Amino acid sequence: MAETVLAFGRWRVLPGSRRLLAGDEPIPLGNRAFDLLLALVEARGALVTKDALLRRVWPGTIVEENSLQAQVSALRKVFGEEGARLIATDPGRGYRFTGPVAEQDVAAPAPPAAGPTISRPMLVVLPFDNMTGDPAQDYFADGITEDLTTALSHMRWFAVIARNSAFTYKGRAVDVRAIGRELGVRYVLEGSVRRSADRVRITAQLCDTESGLHVWADRFDGHLTDVFEFQDQVTEAVAGAVEPSLRQAETLRARGKPTDSLDAYDLYLRAMAHYDAVAREENEQALDLLTRALAMDPAFVAAKGAFAIVSVQRYYQGWAPLEALGEGVRVARQLADGAGDVDPSVLARAGHALTFLGRDYAAGVAASDRALLLAPNAATVLYLSGWNRLYVGDWETALAQIARAIRLSPVDPGMFYYTTAMAAAHFAGEQYTEAAESARRAILDRPSYLVPHRLLATSLANLGRMEEARAAVPGILAAAPGYTVRAAAAHSAFRGAVLERYLDGLRRAGLPESRRVTPATAAPATAGANYRRFAGRRPCIPRRTAGAAA
Repeated sequence: MAETVLAFGRWRVLPGSRRLLAGDEPIPLGNRAFDLLLALVEARGALVTKDALLRRVWPGTIVEENSLQAQVSALRKVFGEEGARLIATDPGRGYRFTGPVAEQDVAAPAPPAAGPTISRPMLVVLPFDNMTGDPAQDYFADGITEDLTTALSHMRWFAVIARNSAFTYKGRAVDVRAIGRELGVRYVLEGSVRRSADRVRITAQLCDTESGLHVWADRFDGHLTDVFEFQDQVTEAVAGAVEPSLRQAETLRARGKPTDSLDAYDLYLRAMAHYDAVAREENEQALDLLTRALAMDPAFVAAKGAFAIVSVQRYYQGWAPLEALGEGVRVARQLADGAGDVDPSVLARAGHALTFLGRDYAAGVAASDRALLLAPNAATVLYLSGWNRLYVGDWETALAQIARAIRLSPVDPGMFYYTTAMAAAHFAGEQYTEAAESARRAILDRPSYLVPHRLLATSLANLGRMEEARAAVPGILAAAPGYTVRAAAAHSAFRGAVLERYLDGLRRAGLPESRRVTPATAAPATAGANYRRFAGRRPCIPRRTAGAAA
């Protein structure tokens, strides 16, 4: 089937499927931005007046001219250095597209078999309001806005509107739903700065542009003795909270869609929700959903990272033997070795899979370190780096990183992952009382998670509290019937003296050394085989993290 393509340079506009391509790579655009681009390109160099563009892009709606300016700025940003040349302003009149446009009738690029590929959410960080009454303090509010835009731009699974477009809204009282329509964004991050003497209060809130409701909100108080240090602290805290809040909001959005309208991105979100349940059937569903997502888009790196980490869970829970999970290792290595700019959370998951499944400690730590350089304020990245540091014997760094991850996401319902990692770090440092306390908290939160049960039993045994240690073993066997010390040795990435203490404690607690393994024990890795065929809501936000195993 042929489709008319409007081509200029390396760019192609596909009106029928409403897509912009750079070469063969799809470039995400909001509906308003695409309508604006199409109107300009179709004019082929002729002036398109502001009134004509407002009628075309916002039919039947009264909007301010600033909305058009914001869309033009956003569109120029998409084209990079070419933007100002391609979209020229005719002062006081309108805009014209200056690139030579060629019309082609070509075979329309085939859509994925099961629907569109990825529909990434878009976010705009609006200029924070300076509520101090002193225009000289604008620099501080603007600095917060710019730092947050930069920090959030590192998280590649969602797109962030450029600073220049966002600042067209400075000083304007605009409904977030109107901004959503004008910029084509799903979420708005906005806030304010208030100052009294040397004290300052910053508020921030993340809003859904469809409903106008809060997804997340918080406030931060501090002193201006070191203004830039405080600015950095606020940026860290807000960026650390916004990323998981967006993931939860997007997961809820995907759950609300009919199953026959899901695209690869929605399948990925649903898979991660199943993963967080820490149940065998849920794990299998997660692998199936990720396999379907990768069938739609084999280059979907977030789904690849999720595939690797769901494979990790499959192993540390004892649901499949290591030899059945080679595809997870292969995908993780592909992501870690890739030359492209990978999402830091994806890279962190790949690094953890390389360490835990592949036992390639050097490659796993290198991937974690790269992820930290890209996103030093992402709790998921810090937490997974902590596990890798723990496995190579650096338990003090691991403890610091995990503690910082908890500080960045303190009310996360996925906290059982973090407290388990904290328990493992304390155990490695021979801080057995703290290890047992952290393990108990994780078990109360997620009894099906096998790892903290093991850590609790061995920590208590190493403390000499043998009656309590023996009482912890039934919890291990409830989470994994027939579990043994031999299985724990296979499922642990600890090494050397730490591993010896870990296993000795489990033995003394009374966990059986070994048992006869029947073929039915190991579940077939059908998802891996399938994948190889394809090359006021104020919720407590579940982290789209990766559980790990001691």
